[in-house]
Amino acid sequence: MNLRMWCWGPFEAANQDVTCNVNIEQDLNPVIPVFGLKWDRTDDTLVITPKLEGKLESPTKRKILSLTQGIFDPLGFLAPALLPAKLLVQQAWATKSDWDTPLPTDIQSKYMQWLDELKELSKIKIPRRLGYGSPDHWTLHVFCDASLDAYAAVNFLRSDNRGEIILRFVGSKSRVSPLKRLTIPRLELLACLLGARFAKYIVEALDIPSKA
Repeated sequence: MNLRMWCWGPFEAANQDVTCNVNIEQDLNPVIPVFGLKWDRTDDTLVITPKLEGKLESPTKRKILSLTQGIFDPLGFLAPALLPAKLLVQQAWATKSDWDTPLPTDIQSKYMQWLDELKELSKIKIPRRLGYGSPDHWTLHVFCDASLDAYAAVNFLRSDNRGEIILRFVGSKSRVSPLKRLTIPRLELLACLLGARFAKYIVEALDIPSKA
């Protein structure tokens, strides 16, 4: 592999050799694409900018599904914002309409309202760096919950950097409840399972030491 270009944020720049002349603020392109996201290297944050062109009128099953599946969000930064769209897809599927047939008025109205709110996502910035200090002082906190419509889990990383406690949102997962209604306790168990699996993935990815 022939690597030609490197990009770094403030943390990496601060740890470069003193002979390396690095000034991110004077960089011609401080915001760069990274795996479907936007990385603002000036303040070391990630930004998600959904592409909405061609999906603003006459909502159909195809358009709603295309938009929701087209937003790259592997760690669930936008899970709360995308969940309403997942519910709309479920409702649209229940109408048994064709892929390119305009959906019922009530679903169209909800879709347009959701799209209008989705434009605000570009204002949200998520810190890229997670842990501070030694990983021995990192702990992962998992929260799970459920309703009749959906269930979800969210993970936060708590790090202790010489007495300074820092919390970082790591990611979340959400699922739409089955059309065949389940009880709330059953859905809460599914949320716990979802959270446990996601937490296991994060612990392994970040190599967080076991406290057991």
